[in-house]
Amino acid sequence: CRMLALACLDMISELEAVSTLCDFVAMRGYLKHMLDSLGKSSEALCGILQPVPDHLRPLYVYESRMAFLTRMANTGRALGVLSNMRVYDLQPDLKASELKRNEPPTFLPAIDERFRAILLPALALCDAIVNSLGSRNNSAALQVLNFLFAHIDMVEAMLRTATPFMDLGHLQQLAAITNLFARTNTHEVTALEDSLDDSMTSKFLLTTMINDVTPLTGKMDSKKLTAVMHTILNQLKGSIGYYLSQKSIADNLLQQRASLPNISFGPNGKQSYLDLSQRHNEKRSELMQAVFIAEQNLYLLWIHLDFYLRNAVVYANENRNAINESLLDNGNGNVSVLNASQDEILQLKQLLISTFNETFCTQLITASEDYATKCRGFNASLLRRIKALVQFAPVTANGDNSTFIS
Repeated sequence: CRMLALACLDMISELEAVSTLCDFVAMRGYLKHMLDSLGKSSEALCGILQPVPDHLRPLYVYESRMAFLTRMANTGRALGVLSNMRVYDLQPDLKASELKRNEPPTFLPAIDERFRAILLPALALCDAIVNSLGSRNNSAALQVLNFLFAHIDMVEAMLRTATPFMDLGHLQQLAAITNLFARTNTHEVTALEDSLDDSMTSKFLLTTMINDVTPLTGKMDSKKLTAVMHTILNQLKGSIGYYLSQKSIADNLLQQRASLPNISFGPNGKQSYLDLSQRHNEKRSELMQAVFIAEQNLYLLWIHLDFYLRNAVVYANENRNAINESLLDNGNGNVSVLNASQDEILQLKQLLISTFNETFCTQLITASEDYATKCRGFNASLLRRIKALVQFAPVTANGDNSTFIS
């Protein structure tokens, strides 16, 4: 009966009377009743995700409700209900689902398909609300973001395990999530007030976008940030090493193609030319991807290094009045915003000096000039900034931030 009633409402909404129907449903209390019923269906939907559920009736009713709410899509109150529903946190293990995707289909849908049937209508409702109210509507954007952050474990698991080789259902789920983040990113950059307190403390405040580096307490872990930079360095050296190993193969293919006789004589010459051209194009695509990875890692290295060397400086005790005291450890006279010792900073600088020697820099610049996807001078500019940071980074209590090049 409930599905039939919702189907009737859905049919009425198709008669170009959506606004009238919305007013009627809201004024008569049907909308509130529908949202209350949706919130109470959370436990029943959780039962759907059991290995062998009793029945799928709650799923069908849920899909009908969400279809009608999506068609209305002029209120964000539904998202508040969805944020409190536990069922969206019960995402099945994605890796296990990938291993089972080649199994023959059965009458009962797999658990990951049932979860997707629950999640995708909710994401579609979020998208419909953004469409209805506009991507610049702050209220709509905040409601959608509140829903996503209320189920951040599910979102994070999806983003962390995403690969291009996932099945189509998982890719659709990933596309819907990333689409919502992109469309609701309406935060405006505002200038800080020109006051002494703000100007002193803003240097040491990090946004929640880099919580992986900075815990919420405000005290940062230098070892974790150093490990991140080690990983980036290894990726950078690996991509350039792969480029050098494959560049000779690509050049050899070009030489082989150039040494072929006139292709107008016989089909064998034409086929050989086409085969060598295809192999060269594939190898060229690999080289472009290797250079692209190197570009991204070089940029990430500069960003992390700029932050690290600007904030890992050891300050003398007399300078503490210019720093937010809550970010500093009590104790000895010399403290570090990142709790990094002078030896750690020196070791990092020595590692960077040994990595960015003349040979490696020449190889990186040559690869960028041949296969760069950005401006050809972009990597050279980043290299100059990295060298300047390493060269002028202060590591003693008398260090001065003014020597940094921004």
